Amino acid sequence: MNWFKRHLHWSLVLGWVIPIALWYLAIFITSQVASAQQQVLDETVWLDIYYVFVMAYVVWLMVLVGWVLRQKGRSLGWLLLLFVPFGWLAPFMLDNRRTSVLFSTQTAGKNTLSVLKKTPEINKKENPMSFCAKCGNKLGEGDVFCRNCGSSRRDTPLTESPIMESHLAESVPSDVIPLSGEQVVLPDMLQTKQNGFRRGFIGLCIVSGLLVATAGFLGYQWNSTASAKDNLQSSYNTLSAEKEGLITENISLYSQVNTLNSQNSQKSSQIINLTNQINQLNAKYPQKYFTSVTALKNWLNTAVNKVSWSLSGWDRSLALQKLALADGYIWNISYDDYTNTYINVVFVEPEYIYYVWHDGDYELRGYY
Repeated sequence: MNWFKRHLHWSLVLGWVIPIALWYLAIFITSQVASAQQQVLDETVWLDIYYVFVMAYVVWLMVLVGWVLRQKGRSLGWLLLLFVPFGWLAPFMLDNRRTSVLFSTQTAGKNTLSVLKKTPEINKKENPMSFCAKCGNKLGEGDVFCRNCGSSRRDTPLTESPIMESHLAESVPSDVIPLSGEQVVLPDMLQTKQNGFRRGFIGLCIVSGLLVATAGFLGYQWNSTASAKDNLQSSYNTLSAEKEGLITENISLYSQVNTLNSQNSQKSSQIINLTNQINQLNAKYPQKYFTSVTALKNWLNTAVNKVSWSLSGWDRSLALQKLALADGYIWNISYDDYTNTYINVVFVEPEYIYYVWHDGDYELRGYY
């Protein structure tokens, strides 16, 4: 705490920069963890946290600047400058009123030194004496050379002893600053500290700017990456929904295929059964053509008398077909649009097709 009291400007800079740096560092770490775990951050929650951070940061700045103003002996009314453009520079530009104690001590030291140095002057007027410039030995009024070291008196005649001046300098407090008239000359140590502070402050501003720029760049990259991740996640969700729909449709198609296969199996079984029946019928009743027109005529003369004349044309044709099939002949029934009657189509070897009516008449109609 003493270091912060001695370096108020550093305290302001650190108090302003460190929270922002920690905020961007927390965002960066959180984004990296979320990216590693493939999670999407909720923007609403982040906005709420951001607003809370801004309000807390404003309160923290007011407390920090207020503490610095109190340490400088200034009124808290200067806090109003924080709400004015470039008013944040005021805490740096205001001087520290408590440093006036140092200048008061310097003034008191100046008066003490003046009083101490006046004593030899008074003694010189009452009893003027000289001292050797090299060894400080006391010289008499008629001495031309120093009796101790042999130096000439005319080289650097002194009216005060160097030993006395060193004694006076040791008796003066170490924090007394030598004065020339009314001008105050700062010691080299204080000047060096001020120069060091300026260089350090400029360096810290540069480093802070770089940190803020880096944090902003990382934040922009994170925002771009988060947007790209959102788009990818949206595309992934769309593709997943389409995939689920295709899977459902595929299952339905497989079900239909299974149903059709079952029906096909049944139809195949029916076809096999019908084929077997046809084969059995063909084996039992072999189909054949009439060998000649005479054979057809003789068969009709016998068959027509077996069918009742009271039946309709269709029924007589069916009856004739049954008799023909029973005898093993190929016999088909067809409807003739020209005569509006049912006719029987029979085949006569080697290549003739005859139409046979239900009354037994027949005629040649073509070749096969």
